[in-house]
Amino acid sequence: MKPTTLVLMAVVLILTGVFFLLHIDIAAYILLGVFCGGIVSEFIMPMVDKRFFSSKNEPVLTPEEEYKTEVAERISVKTGQKIDIIEVKDIVFVQANGDYVSIYTEKGVWLKEMTMKEAEMILPKDVFVRVQRSYIVNILCIRAIDKYKKGTYILSLSNKEKAKMSDNGYMILKKRLSL
Repeated sequence: MKPTTLVLMAVVLILTGVFFLLHIDIAAYILLGVFCGGIVSEFIMPMVDKRFFSSKNEPVLTPEEEYKTEVAERISVKTGQKIDIIEVKDIVFVQANGDYVSIYTEKGVWLKEMTMKEAEMILPKDVFVRVQRSYIVNILCIRAIDKYKKGTYILSLSNKEKAKMSDNGYMILKKRLSL
C-alpha cells in the first residue's frame, strides 16, 4: 500500500474511535463504510452495527417484547380533584372518544386520557376483545348479538348499553366464544 493510503486509513480509524467515544455512531458507521472496505469492515462493522442499534438509555426490544406490557388489574381516572380507581373486572366496555377513551362500568362512565391501542394492551386479552375500531368489549358482559346492517352488528351489554361490532370483530368474537 502507498504511504498516503496508510495515513488516510489511520486518520479514518482515529476519527472512528473518536466518534465512538462521543457516541456519534452513525458518523463512525459512514466513515468505516465509505473509506475502510475489506478486512477492516469485516472485523469492525459488526461492533458498529451492535452499537448503532442500541443505546445506553433504551434497550433494543424485539417486536414481541415491544408489545408486551403488564395487564392492569385497576385503572386510575382523575375526575377534577378526585382520583377514581376502576377495577378492570368491572369494566363492561371501552369506547374511543377522541384522544380519550370512555370506560363504561355498571356504576357509570369515566373519561381517561388514553388511546384505544394503550387500552387494548393493558386489558386482559382473555376477557376483552376489540370488536370494532372504537370499541373494546368485556365478553363476560355480552347479553345479545344482533345483526344491524351489512357488515355491522349491535352488542347488547349487561349495563343496558349497546356497542357496534364490525364483521372482523364478529369473526374474532366467534372464535373467542367458540361459536
